[in-house]
Amino acid sequence: MSRPWKRPSRASASVNADSAAPVVRSIRSQAIKARLLTAIVLIALALVGIFYLPPMGILALGLILALLAGLEWAELSHIHRRWAQWPFALLVVAATAVLTGLRPEALAAAALVWWLLVAAEIPVFWPQTDELAYRAANGLAGLATLGPALALLVVLVRESPWEAVTLLVAVWAADVGAYAVGSFLGRHRLVPHISPGKTWEGLIGGAVLGAAAAGAMAWGASEVGPIPVFAGIGALVALVGQVGDLAVSMIKRRAGRKDSGRFLPGHGGILDRIDSLTAAVPVYVLCLRGVGL
Repeated sequence: MSRPWKRPSRASASVNADSAAPVVRSIRSQAIKARLLTAIVLIALALVGIFYLPPMGILALGLILALLAGLEWAELSHIHRRWAQWPFALLVVAATAVLTGLRPEALAAAALVWWLLVAAEIPVFWPQTDELAYRAANGLAGLATLGPALALLVVLVRESPWEAVTLLVAVWAADVGAYAVGSFLGRHRLVPHISPGKTWEGLIGGAVLGAAAAGAMAWGASEVGPIPVFAGIGALVALVGQVGDLAVSMIKRRAGRKDSGRFLPGHGGILDRIDSLTAAVPVYVLCLRGVGL
C-alpha cells in the first residue's frame, strides 16, 4: 500500500535550499565570467576596427553586423527556417550599403521620424497580432531600425573615429548605469507591460553615467570637442537609447523570447547589444551637425 503524500518538513526544505544555493551561485558566476569575457573581446574588436580598418573594411564590418542582426530579426519575426531568413537579412545588408551614400544629416532626420513613431507606440503596445500582419510589420520595422542606424554608424566611424568611440562609450555606460541603479535603487517601473525590470531610477542613472562617460571622453581626447557639450549629448543619447532598447523588447515580447539570439555568450544576440545604439546613432549625428562638429 502506498504511503499518503506528506508535506516536506521545514527542516528538509531548508536543507534542499541550502544544497541548491552553491549550484545557483556557480551558474551565476559562470554567466558573469562569460559576460565579462565577451565584453572584453567585443570592445577590443570594436576599437581595432574603428582605428585600423580602411574605409572598405569598415563598410564590410558594418555589413556583416547588418547580416547577423537581420538574421536575428527574421527569427523574431517568426521566420524560423534558416534558408527563409537569408532574403530578409540580405535586404538589410543592401539597405545599409545603399544608405551609406546619403547625406548623414538627411538620413538621421528621416530615422528620427521613425523613432518618434516607435516612441508613440510604447504606451499602447499590445503583444498579440495577426501572424501575416505581424511578419509584414516586423519586416518593415527591421529595415527602418537597422538600415539607417548601421549606415550612419559606418559613416561616423569613417569620418570621425573618436566621436564614434564616444558614442559607443556613452551608450555602453548608460546601459551599465541603468542596470546598476535600477537593480539597487529601482522602485518605480518605467514600462512594466514591455520590460518589467526597467525603472525610472535606472533611466536617470543611465543618463547620468552616459553624460559622465561622454564628458570624460571629451576631456581625454582633444579630437572630440567641448566637455559640457558632449556631456549633454551623452545624457541625451542615453535617454534616447532606451527607446531603441524598448523597441527590440517589444519585438522579443511579441515573439515570446527573452534574448534575440545566442551569438554572444553571456549577452544573448547581436540585437541585444545594439538595440540602444540603433536609436542613439541618428540623434547623435544630428547633435553633432547641430553644434557644427
